[in-house]
Amino acid sequence: FAGIHTWNRIMQSGLFRQFLKVAPERMPDGTVQLQMVVEEAEQRNLEYGVTKSQYTDGWGGEVDFSHKNILGGGECLTVSIRKGATRKGGPSVKLQFLDEKFGMPGGYDVQVFSDYIGENQGESDEEDLKDKNLLGRKGISFNLLRNSIVEKYGIPSMASACLERTSTKGGLHESVGSTTLSIGPISKQLPLQARTNIFGKFTIGTQFTDTLLPFSSVTATTRQTVPLASLSESKQPIVLALQHAVTVSTSGLPSHEAKSQGVACKIRGYRGENDRIATALVGTTELRFPLPRLEDAKLIVFGDWCASQAPCSSSFGRRASVGLGIRKSFQGMPLKYDVSYTKEGKFGVFFGFGPDFDA
Repeated sequence: FAGIHTWNRIMQSGLFRQFLKVAPERMPDGTVQLQMVVEEAEQRNLEYGVTKSQYTDGWGGEVDFSHKNILGGGECLTVSIRKGATRKGGPSVKLQFLDEKFGMPGGYDVQVFSDYIGENQGESDEEDLKDKNLLGRKGISFNLLRNSIVEKYGIPSMASACLERTSTKGGLHESVGSTTLSIGPISKQLPLQARTNIFGKFTIGTQFTDTLLPFSSVTATTRQTVPLASLSESKQPIVLALQHAVTVSTSGLPSHEAKSQGVACKIRGYRGENDRIATALVGTTELRFPLPRLEDAKLIVFGDWCASQAPCSSSFGRRASVGLGIRKSFQGMPLKYDVSYTKEGKFGVFFGFGPDFDA
């Protein structure tokens, strides 16, 4: 049965375009071999698209060139180039070698990266801000795609290790080493066709300064979707969707990690690209109404809130917004458009791509 499972994974991997013949054949020594005649899929692919920075939340373009099955065992080598929408600054480049082992234990990937961040707080000629504005990061990471210690209990997980060096516009540098364990999502079916899941991430590391400066960070996220009554003209029900996340970090958190957490904790109606966050509690509540007269379209009524604390700060900032949104797929691409009203009395709009969160 293990052999059948292995070959099923290989056949579903996308490595082959079509299977001309798949049949077992008994060998003279009494064993059985699976004989396959296949046509290999296209090995080289060039893709392009739109992306957003995890550090500044800014839009940009991305081009990926990949070579699949480069060593004959399903491995993939990819070169990615990203560039922000502004003329200033250089591109971000990543070289990735991926071996998923056809979804079986032992899959990994190695990435060598040079990311341009180009943070801009205030005027660029302010000397104190030059030392704060992140310029970029370079490094190498190793990701173990399936952690056997956790997955033997049926829990999906990934472990990673990273060595990197960041720089600011003022010439300051941070050298950081870290390891991260990601667990989940762990999903469960609830009564009345409701669903819930939970997933988390735990990071420990150190900054290499004159003395070692250790740090750690924990993030846990839970999501629920609850189908409610259906509209008379639609087969799809109204859905109540909930998402809550908590992030806690120790002192010594590197500036680019605090920056990334600030973007991850942004809520609709607030820019948030200059926030650095060490601790946060974030929540979202959505009512999703299907629009029967428009295919693949929904009306969203939402409420977002966030309580966050910056590094080296003892006070919490609080934000909240409510609003309406439209979801519509265009040529298979999910589009989002939201109009929000914040607790400070300001209107804002948000445009994005991708599906809404689900459980």
